[in-house]
Parts: sequence; C-alpha cells; structure tokens
Amino acid sequence: MEEEKNYCPHCNGEIMPGARKCKHCGEFLDESLKEDRAPRVPRRANDPPTDANSPTLGGSGPGRAPW
Repeated sequence: MEEEKNYCPHCNGEIMPGARKCKHCGEFLDESLKEDRAPRVPRRANDPPTDANSPTLGGSGPGRAPW
C-alpha cells in the first residue's frame, strides 16, 4: 500500500498528511495556528499611551486638565 503524499504550498516540500506546520520552511499550514503564533509587538516604555484614559487620546483620566 502506497502512502499518501502531501506538499507544502509555500516551499513544495513533502509533508505528512494533516501537518499543521511545514518541517522544511517552517510556515504554518493551519490558519488558526498562524494567528495564534503571530508575533506580538511589545509596547516600549517611551511609546505613547493607547488607552482611553490617556490625556493624549482625549480621555478624562488622571493627569488630564479638567477644563
């Protein structure tokens, strides 16, 4: 009995049926894994605030002048 062969759509390397990640190029084949493992950019200490309480974004949080 011959084994079924699948190929990576990114590098055309031979992969196992049902593979979730290519062992040759490292690309995720499972879309849900790709989203879960996407690199998240950490916020640096000198980045501007991004929350609604930020005085620079129009929030009324601490540090904002009441006028």
